[in-house]
Amino acid sequence: MLTSDILSQRFLPTAERELVYLAGRIAELRGQLPKYPQPVSELPDSPAVSLAKTALPKWPGHIAFTRRYLQEETVPALQALAQRLLVQSLGTSGVATTLAGLLYVSSFTSGFYEAGAVAALGIVYSLGRMQRKWETARRFWEGDVREEGRKAVRAVEESVSKALAAQDSLSPKQVEELQRAKELLSKAGELLSQLK
Repeated sequence: MLTSDILSQRFLPTAERELVYLAGRIAELRGQLPKYPQPVSELPDSPAVSLAKTALPKWPGHIAFTRRYLQEETVPALQALAQRLLVQSLGTSGVATTLAGLLYVSSFTSGFYEAGAVAALGIVYSLGRMQRKWETARRFWEGDVREEGRKAVRAVEESVSKALAAQDSLSPKQVEELQRAKELLSKAGELLSQLK
């Protein structure tokens, strides 16, 4: 729940708001809405996905797409790892406690405190191992989220630049006029150099 909440509330909210603002300003300046290249899922299409394809957003959806990917792909894997680590820790603690109980029952030379020390040692070991593995997995997940966020922002930048380049494309008549202007400038430069 916490990781899903972190992604939905804290994954690039400012960048997404500024992207929506930028897309609106571009549309306002152009007088029309440019088409932004959208991310494409490699998963098979569901009815919701095919419906979303027919009504594409008016701004690049890379950040929302990445957020959805992280929530649907990485969070369940992280949750499964947490559950597996918990079961392993409980198993190791159970084995240590059972060993301590057997030690206490089988031998009258070891007392209650020695058996308790064995159980405590096993529990501390299993909890320490679980914490180390969880911290490693959490740091890896944070790095993965950071990298996916970086990729999403880069994809948005490319999408906006492609949309601006497409909007700024010139008609053949405008290209011809620019070419004629360049020729006139070069002739004017030649004449100016002759006058000097």
